[in-house]
Amino acid sequence: MNSSQEAQIRLILEHQSVNLGRIAGKHLTDMIAKSAQQKTLRSGHTIKAVIALLDDIARQYIAEAVEKVAAVVQDIEAFDKIVGHFTSFLTGLEANLERPIQLAIGAHGETAVSIRQAASALFAEMQDNAFRELEIHKFSFQNPAVKAVPAPLPATKNPAKNPGGKPLAAHWDAMWAEIAVQLHEGDLKPETQADIERTMADYLDSMDISASESTVRWRARRLWSRMTQPET
Repeated sequence: MNSSQEAQIRLILEHQSVNLGRIAGKHLTDMIAKSAQQKTLRSGHTIKAVIALLDDIARQYIAEAVEKVAAVVQDIEAFDKIVGHFTSFLTGLEANLERPIQLAIGAHGETAVSIRQAASALFAEMQDNAFRELEIHKFSFQNPAVKAVPAPLPATKNPAKNPGGKPLAAHWDAMWAEIAVQLHEGDLKPETQADIERTMADYLDSMDISASESTVRWRARRLWSRMTQPET
C-alpha cells in the first residue's frame, strides 16, 4: 500500500464513519420518540431495539468498508486500517447507548445497575460478533489472488434457480415493484440498509432466483442512499 492509497483509504473510512454515525443518531432519535409514544421507554425492549439497530449499522460498516477498501488495494495493511477505524467507530456507537439507558432507568437503585449491566452485556456480545465477521474478511486481504472455486451445479433437467446466478431484468423490475408496494403500504419501514437488503433477498428467494449478495447490496445501497440523503 503506497501513500496515495493510504490517504484514499483514510478518507473513505472517515467519510463512512461520519455518514453511518449520522444515520445511527437519526434512527436512534426516531426510535426513542416512537418508544416514548408507545410508553415503552422504561422497558428492556427499548435497549434490545437499540442494540439491534447498532448491530445493523456495524454490519453495514463492515460490508461497505471491505468492498470500498478492497477496490483501492487488497493487502493486510489495508485490512488493518479497516480494523482500526471500525474499532473507533464502535466506540462512537456505544456512546449512543447512554441516552436510552438513562431513559430506561428512570430512577436510581438496583434496577439502574441491572439495566446498565444488561445493556453492556448485549453490546459486548454484538461487538464480538461484529469482529468475528470482520475477521472472516481478513483471509481475502491476506490472499487476494486466491479465489473460491464454486461447487459444480448438480445435474438436473429443471434447475431450481437461474444457473447464471444473475436475475434477468424482468425479475429486477418485479422486485422493485414489490419493494415500492411494501414501502407505499407501510409493510416495509427500513431503519438501515440491511433491512432493504433482507427484503430484496427474501423476494428473490421466494421467486427461486439466485443473486449474489454484492449485487443485492449494491441495489439496496442505491435505494437507501436516496431515502436518507438530506433534503435540498
